[in-house]
Amino acid sequence: MSRMRLPAIVAGLSLLIGRAVAQDATAPATDFQTRYQQGHQAFMQGDYQAALTAFQSALELQPQSAELLVWLGTTCLKIGDAATAAGNAEAAKAANEQAKQHLEAAVGVDPALGLAWNNLGKAYYELGDLDNAERCFKEAVAKPPRQNQSRNYIADAHRNLGLVYQRREDRPAAIEQFNAAIAENANDAEAWALLGQTQREAGALPEAEQAYAKHTELNPQAVAGWVALGDIRLELKRHQEAAEAYKQATNLDPANGNAVLGLGTAWYNLRRDTHEPPSEAEPYLRKATELLPQSFSAWYNLGLTLKELGRPQEALTAFQTASGLEPDNASAYNQLGYAHYLLGRDDPRQLEQAEAAFRRAMGIDSTFYEAWVNEAKTLEKLQRADDTQTTWQQIIERFPDRATAHLGYGNFLFDHRGENPAYLDQAMLEFQKAIQLDGTLVEGYNNLGLVYLEKKQPVEAMAQFRKALHIDPKYPYALNNLGVAHELLGELDEACKRYQEALQVDPEFALAKDNFARLKCAERLGGQ
Repeated sequence: MSRMRLPAIVAGLSLLIGRAVAQDATAPATDFQTRYQQGHQAFMQGDYQAALTAFQSALELQPQSAELLVWLGTTCLKIGDAATAAGNAEAAKAANEQAKQHLEAAVGVDPALGLAWNNLGKAYYELGDLDNAERCFKEAVAKPPRQNQSRNYIADAHRNLGLVYQRREDRPAAIEQFNAAIAENANDAEAWALLGQTQREAGALPEAEQAYAKHTELNPQAVAGWVALGDIRLELKRHQEAAEAYKQATNLDPANGNAVLGLGTAWYNLRRDTHEPPSEAEPYLRKATELLPQSFSAWYNLGLTLKELGRPQEALTAFQTASGLEPDNASAYNQLGYAHYLLGRDDPRQLEQAEAAFRRAMGIDSTFYEAWVNEAKTLEKLQRADDTQTTWQQIIERFPDRATAHLGYGNFLFDHRGENPAYLDQAMLEFQKAIQLDGTLVEGYNNLGLVYLEKKQPVEAMAQFRKALHIDPKYPYALNNLGVAHELLGELDEACKRYQEALQVDPEFALAKDNFARLKCAERLGGQ
């Protein structure tokens, strides 16, 4: 978690300073007021060094002014913030140490001054002393505001306590404090954002979404808030709403890489939801790689999009970049391998590179099931039957409860049944195991039916094909194979009807077209 800086509260201090002037009748008020006003003006203009000089000069006239000490401490905090932003850690530490000294003096003079305790807590927080920061913030929330003084420092102290607990990764305590801050000031947009961030880290996504929605309602210009809202909706798989949130962010800041990346990712998932090519995703993801050239997610998601768009060579380039950015990312090597595998249709040499990439993914993560399966399929394409069988056996051993593992090994045994008569019975056992593990596995029933056809048992085969079609009535392979079973039983008209139904689902289904033509089904069915 990145460390958040704490803004120092100054509201209401001018009223307190005025009261301090009236209290000290021995001080040359005119000189003091002039110096104070110079410091106040410089502070409001952002000239913190000039403000510091003026306030120090005023302090010489009223050294026991708690309120002036708060101004001095607050000014030092601002100087520390500027040094941190400039990357000067040493100067920031020195400024925060000086702030701590002034604010310790302020609470020493007036222990009831809640605003001083709050800003003292900030000084300790910036110095990395969380225990003392927590102590001071608790003092702040316990101190009631004085007459006509704003309660903002109490809300701020609750928020700051939340940040202390957040850094300690005590999320329940942090959430409690952020809610307390909101109870004090329901219009505190930053408190809503911090609440949403912590709830998201705690896995409470619906609650986090509500908090960020309120944050963006209060601050519609908050680009980071819209991005976070999109991220959460993406995790909740509400892709349309995620896209809308990211679009708000890109409208506000077209060059925000995270917003552009999120929008591209949302479009990719939207099109996958509707089984359409993710064309809209590509321009956003390409822009994301330009805005965030070191972003693994940008390159990886671009690769996925290009793969879905049927452009494996471009996808390969994207996955190569992604795997270079994260050399230990198994998913990147798995997708890199798959791009090589697709290119292997035209260039067999690509299959060797695919196999190497899948093996690298398996080496990084030995539990990566998809990489193991892709390795087996690639070895089969390379006609390395022994290695393919060994890999499938290893997959079964490692993933015994994966239905598709048994289906895949069964397919291998069935395809190689001519090499070993025992393979057909072994294939049957694997298909039965696959169905046992997943009763909705259409391919399992279909392929078990093929085993029965191979055994010349068409009635048993038909039972399996019908089970497949009960799950998916438009599964063309089962329709075609059911026709073959009818044909083996001499039921040629029924066979033709099944071949026709298969072609209605997929007019380019070669097996069904051949069977339909071979039986002269057009003549046999007539006008049917």
